[in-house]
Amino acid sequence: PRDAMFANLVFEAIVTQLNWPLGSALSLVLLALLGVLVVIYTRYLGVDQIAKSFK
Repeated sequence: PRDAMFANLVFEAIVTQLNWPLGSALSLVLLALLGVLVVIYTRYLGVDQIAKSFK
Protein backbone atom coordinates (compact mmCIF):
# COMPACT_ATOMS: atom_id res chain seq x y z
CA PRO A 1 0.00 0.00 0.00
CA ARG A 2 1.03 3.56 -0.60
CA ASP A 3 0.32 4.69 2.95
CA ALA A 4 2.08 1.89 4.83
CA MET A 5 4.25 2.88 7.77
CA PHE A 6 7.84 1.66 7.91
CA ALA A 7 7.22 -0.50 10.99
CA ASN A 8 4.36 -2.21 9.15
CA LEU A 9 6.74 -3.05 6.31
CA VAL A 10 9.08 -4.71 8.81
CA PHE A 11 6.16 -6.65 10.29
CA GLU A 12 4.95 -7.78 6.87
CA ALA A 13 8.43 -8.87 5.83
CA ILE A 14 8.90 -11.00 8.93
CA VAL A 15 5.43 -12.38 9.67
CA THR A 16 3.66 -12.60 6.32
CA GLN A 17 6.54 -13.24 3.93
CA LEU A 18 8.75 -15.05 6.47
CA ASN A 19 11.69 -13.11 5.08
CA TRP A 20 13.83 -12.72 8.19
CA PRO A 21 16.89 -11.21 6.44
CA LEU A 22 14.79 -8.45 4.86
CA GLY A 23 12.99 -7.81 8.13
CA SER A 24 16.24 -7.49 10.05
CA ALA A 25 17.73 -5.20 7.41
CA LEU A 26 14.65 -2.97 7.50
CA SER A 27 14.83 -2.93 11.31
CA LEU A 28 18.45 -1.78 11.21
CA VAL A 29 17.57 0.97 8.73
CA LEU A 30 14.76 2.12 11.04
CA LEU A 31 17.09 2.07 14.04
CA ALA A 32 19.75 4.06 12.15
CA LEU A 33 17.20 6.67 11.03
CA LEU A 34 15.96 7.10 14.58
CA GLY A 35 19.53 7.47 15.81
CA VAL A 36 20.21 10.18 13.24
CA LEU A 37 17.02 12.00 14.25
CA VAL A 38 18.03 11.91 17.93
CA VAL A 39 21.49 13.29 17.12
CA ILE A 40 20.01 16.10 15.01
CA TYR A 41 17.41 16.89 17.68
CA THR A 42 19.96 17.10 20.49
CA ARG A 43 22.39 19.10 18.37
CA TYR A 44 19.85 21.79 17.47
CA LEU A 45 17.93 21.85 20.74
CA GLY A 46 20.89 21.28 23.01
CA VAL A 47 21.18 18.93 25.94
CA ASP A 48 20.96 21.83 28.40
CA GLN A 49 17.47 22.76 27.28
CA ILE A 50 16.34 19.16 27.51
CA ALA A 51 17.67 18.91 31.07
CA LYS A 52 15.95 22.18 32.04
CA SER A 53 12.58 20.81 30.97
CA PHE A 54 12.81 18.04 33.59
CA LYS A 55 13.53 20.42 36.48
